[in-house]
This record gives sequence, structure tokens and C-alpha cells, in this order.
Amino acid sequence: MITITADDNLSVLKVMRVLLGRIDPNGTHLTADSAAKAFSLVETERPQVIFLDIEMPGISGIEAARKLSERYPRLNIIFITGHSEYALEAHEVFCSGFLCKPVNENDIRRALSHLRFPIESGKRIKVRCGSSFDLFVDDRPFRFKREKTAEMFAYLVYKRGAICQNSELLTALWGGDLEKQGFLRQLVLDLKTSFEAVGINNITEKSRGSICLDPEQIETIGSVDELPEYFGWLDV
Repeated sequence: MITITADDNLSVLKVMRVLLGRIDPNGTHLTADSAAKAFSLVETERPQVIFLDIEMPGISGIEAARKLSERYPRLNIIFITGHSEYALEAHEVFCSGFLCKPVNENDIRRALSHLRFPIESGKRIKVRCGSSFDLFVDDRPFRFKREKTAEMFAYLVYKRGAICQNSELLTALWGGDLEKQGFLRQLVLDLKTSFEAVGINNITEKSRGSICLDPEQIETIGSVDELPEYFGWLDV
């Protein structure tokens, strides 16, 4: 998620950076000490959410919100202010939220969970776990050349980015059959080349005798904890 906080109070900007970094550690959280600087950042960074102070020098947050919503109609605008009397005027510009200072982490989380325009994950790879295991790329069903590659990929998803030794994969997929080591190498290659064919690179990190996935590139739907039962993995 990309956010911008616009406030002429530098201590508020510092607090917002800390709180947003805690809520969304992989996001980009920018700050501006004036509406003019916020406009410039919105133009270049295209955030999904902007937190606007209402009383700022030059142009008020309300007027800034009107201008922003005209140009960027799907930008989520959340007001942060120490003046609750602005609430009605703020909602007249169809904002996504209205927070009163001092803002805390729960306030921000609640506002972000009720956005007018929900934020898409932006991740190209999605997996659905439960009564089946389904893999999608760009919201379309995706298949590897080898059926067993999907099961190996599912196991790596289950590991949530942890490094997985080849011996562990052999145990999960074939009950520890060492004669499958050559086949395992083929599956790893199939996984890598299949994703590269659709422009997804560096999904795996591989070293001698081990492999892991980058979990930040994958959106999971459902509980990965159901995968061992679905695939019948042993000793996991």
C-alpha cells in the first residue's frame, strides 16, 4: 500500500510514519508538510490513501480533498484533525474516514478496513486453499507442465517462506524416496520456468540442496494449514 500523510505538524508526521509502518511494514508511507507538497507526491507516487490534516496553511484540507477527488476519483481520503466540528463538512466531500487527533494505531486500522475504494493486493500470484488447492496468475487459472510441481509449490506455500531442504521435500512428496532426487530437480526447474514464461521472476530463492518462496509475491485465500491434510503429507 502507498500512503501519504499531509500535516504541517512534524510530530504528527513522525507518529503517522511509525504507525503506518507497523500496520503495513511492506508499504510505502510518505509525508508532506503542506497541501502543495502532497499534491506533488500524489502526482508522482499515485497512492491509494492520503491522510489529510484539515487546518493547514495555504489551502485547507477540505479544499485539498475537493481538488484531489476531482482529479483522482478513486483516491481514499482520510481526514485527521483536532477539530471534530469539521466532521460534517468533511463527509460532504465523500471521504473514506475522519479521525480525531491524537490518532492511534487502532483508529488507523479501523479506517483502513472501511475504505470507500478497497485496495487491491497488487500481487499477480494467488492461491486458494481449503477443499482444493487452486493457483491463479493475474486472476486466471495457472498450471505447471508437471502436475507434481503444483504439489511442491503448495508445500513451499505452506512453509510461508521458510527455507526448505530437498530432503524435507522428498519426505513430504514421496515418503523420503531418494531415487526421486532427479525428478525433484525437474520440478524445481518447471516451477521456475513456468513463472518466468509469464513474466514472474525471482519467485524462488535456491541454494545448494534447498529452496524457498518469496511469500511477499503471493496472496493466499483460505488457510494454508489445511494443505497437509488435502495433500496427505506425512511428518509435517
